[in-house]
Amino acid sequence: ESLALYPAPGLFTNRVDVRILGGGAGLAIHYTTDDSEPTASSPVYADPVRLTAAATVRARVFEGTEPRSEILTGEYLRVYAVNDGIPAAWREQYFGPGYLTDPRVAADADPDDDGADNLQEFGNGSNPLDPLSGFAVGVRLVPSITWHSVPGTAYRVLRKDRLSDPEWAEVDTVTASADRTTYNDASVTDVPRYYLIEAIRP
Repeated sequence: ESLALYPAPGLFTNRVDVRILGGGAGLAIHYTTDDSEPTASSPVYADPVRLTAAATVRARVFEGTEPRSEILTGEYLRVYAVNDGIPAAWREQYFGPGYLTDPRVAADADPDDDGADNLQEFGNGSNPLDPLSGFAVGVRLVPSITWHSVPGTAYRVLRKDRLSDPEWAEVDTVTASADRTTYNDASVTDVPRYYLIEAIRP
């Protein structure tokens, strides 16, 4: 007995329902998605297998406990990089040539766990794999800083007198109302300061 997978193995976005075609009367199709070989004790195929992450589907026809076909194998890879405003070149720069199916590259992913997702890191010009990268802005005369923001997101404003200082001092917390936010630090005169903006995860 021969089997086939539909849709054909390959790339998918978000989710895919995989059908296993074939078998016959009195026969059962057993399958796995955990990289193990299907046996008579593996799940019996009855409805399409829904995948939301990368998986290898393996299936085999059984008559009772006896295999009646070769093992059919198909690899499905989820695409996490879609048309979300982040250029492919930026993703490849930080995540390498295999970025397309790397779950770390999703726009809402935060691979360095610094509170800013990839879309924010791209807009801020910071490194998505370095929680300390932030984006520093030197300010003279007018203590005003502007950054790309996501409406409704809270941002922590940190300040240093010198970049060589060991610690950042928290100045304020600002909730964005537009895609660009400006903050004026009224506590600073015309002395140079440096600022770091951190998105606060809900």
